[in-house]
Amino acid sequence: MGKDVKITIQGRRITTFSFTCLDDEYVKDLKKAIKFTNGLDEEEFLGRIFESIIAEDFDDLKSEIDMDKIKKSCPNLYEMLDDGYAGEGGLSEWLGGFFSPFPEPILFMEPGHGISITVDGETKVDNQPLGEFLNINDEGIELGEIEDEEDLDLENSVLVQKAKEFCNEQKEILGLDPDYTTVYKCNNGMMLIESWPNQPELVKMLKNKNQITISGEVNGYVNYYLSAEKFDLDKLTFVRNSNYSEWIGTDIVGNYFCYDNKIIEEYDFDQHNFESIRHYGTGGSGESLKFYLEG
Repeated sequence: MGKDVKITIQGRRITTFSFTCLDDEYVKDLKKAIKFTNGLDEEEFLGRIFESIIAEDFDDLKSEIDMDKIKKSCPNLYEMLDDGYAGEGGLSEWLGGFFSPFPEPILFMEPGHGISITVDGETKVDNQPLGEFLNINDEGIELGEIEDEEDLDLENSVLVQKAKEFCNEQKEILGLDPDYTTVYKCNNGMMLIESWPNQPELVKMLKNKNQITISGEVNGYVNYYLSAEKFDLDKLTFVRNSNYSEWIGTDIVGNYFCYDNKIIEEYDFDQHNFESIRHYGTGGSGESLKFYLEG
């Protein structure tokens, strides 16, 4: 029987970005509705709608627009604005109806955030700063620049093979290309992989003209859960996007958390707050999906 492992990342603020698309039902309504606003463009109006739902208050927004004209021309949008809230499911239910797919957050985990690990309830690591816990070797190895692996010493040769195996296992999930991947060894036995994640579901979104980037934050902690016959720290891997520094003004240790070459899919938050829409449309600049995937 496997051991129950819980890994907690905690901090006062853990920055997140989420990518999604405006649901097709609202696209036409949004284009029509801007004529009934006080000079807002589509992105600005979408941002105001989003701010209103986060605040759970549509009154200010409704006072700034012509609701009678929106009722006649934009039925889906009118229904959502008139109701003011999505129902018992709260924010998650509303987001699931307005956006497609649901905007799952990508975390930007920093060296100062804490990590705790328990195995079958026994504490193995107790709120240690991630930077100290990992103790990352600054000299990364660019997999695509290796001319002859036989020139590597034994330790680095093992690390490179381990990184290539990881990339191959993640080809269908994170879409990592070993030729554009750098691996860093952590002194605790873990790996840090830096690459360009091309997750199939995100790549598919590039074809949609109504892409949206949402910023947010976790206040408190995120718990990751996994089961393992024998928990081995060497099998933990952080993955970070190669252009992470363009998204957050500090160093990070990872955006994704993996064990045994697989993303840890089961997790929950103490409190995750969506903050604002940072990008709308297909432009490749700024904080767009294209920029996240391709730089």
